[in-house]
Amino acid sequence: MSPLLSSHPKEEDEVRLCAFACAECFAGDECLVQVWLYLPEQAEEVKQRAQDADVEALRRDESHVEVAVSRGERLLVTLSARGLEIDVPTAKLTWDGLPARAYFTVGVPLESRPSMKNVSATLIRENVPVGLLMFALKVKAEEEVKIKEKVNVTTQAYVRPRTAYVCYASEDRAEVAKRVQMLRAQDIECFMDVLTLKPDQKWENVFYSLIDQADVFYLFWSEAAARSPHVAREAAYALIHKATHGRPSKIVPLALGGLRTPVPAWLEELHFNDPLLYLGKAEDEAKKK
Repeated sequence: MSPLLSSHPKEEDEVRLCAFACAECFAGDECLVQVWLYLPEQAEEVKQRAQDADVEALRRDESHVEVAVSRGERLLVTLSARGLEIDVPTAKLTWDGLPARAYFTVGVPLESRPSMKNVSATLIRENVPVGLLMFALKVKAEEEVKIKEKVNVTTQAYVRPRTAYVCYASEDRAEVAKRVQMLRAQDIECFMDVLTLKPDQKWENVFYSLIDQADVFYLFWSEAAARSPHVAREAAYALIHKATHGRPSKIVPLALGGLRTPVPAWLEELHFNDPLLYLGKAEDEAKKK
């Protein structure tokens, strides 16, 4: 018997597609959109797992996938929503017979007015759409009153940070140390390698826990920092841990020597446009004249 005749065809499944998300969201908030691929008999399991991930999640739309899907096959899910901000609009799924899920974080701009925003998710197989989901997200905004309330609560709840983690490249240590002195003068405990670690401690073994403890994560950015692997690791960890655990409560980027060094795409959500940096740079240029 030839190898072709003896080979077994791949197992294929008739699968369903559904989306879970909240029904409404305030301007300035974020919501989680989950897109699931599953067998019909797995519907209740999918519902339970979706609501375990997000207690406000509701089944917003569902449909049959137009083609049978093979076990081990990889597919793409894309999410689009005009007027909303999607963190990463494309996700990959691998079908193995068990429920598969794609997550999307959707933000509602603070300036949004009360409205209904249409959200659509498309399942793509070999560059061909094979499934479509559509639902509406209600945007609630109590206009200026709601915004003022948020500002007032934020102002009243402000607490001076007590601990700060200092992330920097070793080449910038002297410049960073000057700024750390000012922070310590304000009774802020700073976690900085030369100030914090004992001689026999290895930095890699403790810096994650120090970031977890910090109220503020100061990222000192420069050409050296842009080249530094450990700066990238620490900054990435701080961003992820803040998003998932709320610590550090604030990430503050500080550019050394102006804003000449490009910022990588994954750091663009942070604002490096400190006006004091431009003022300092202008003063430096004036002194040279």
